[in-house]
Amino acid sequence: DDAPMDDDSPHVEESHVIVLGNTNLLQRSGHVFAGWNIQPDGTGNHYHPDETFIIEDNTILYSQWLKIHKVVFEDHEGTLLRIVDVVHGHAATPPSDPSRTGGAIGFIVVKRF
Repeated sequence: DDAPMDDDSPHVEESHVIVLGNTNLLQRSGHVFAGWNIQPDGTGNHYHPDETFIIEDNTILYSQWLKIHKVVFEDHEGTLLRIVDVVHGHAATPPSDPSRTGGAIGFIVVKRF
């Protein structure tokens, strides 16, 4: 198993533990590591690396992931201006407005995937 293991495990009940980071560099294609959760679906307590909590029972921490979207910027003529990877829930930084003789032209986001 590639999951990080705490060298001090097992812990006794009511002990303080420090949450490990993604020490074995777990990977999930198209996603970025976002921390740990006590529920596989992310509905439980969320923990970031180096955060502490008190062990109250047998505890499994499940890796949590955020999807990475590709955002494509094109000008009004369909010329590709930039493709950026954006973590789900974050904003894409648009390129500077392109310019042309006779004034500035805007850009559009073509798609996010």
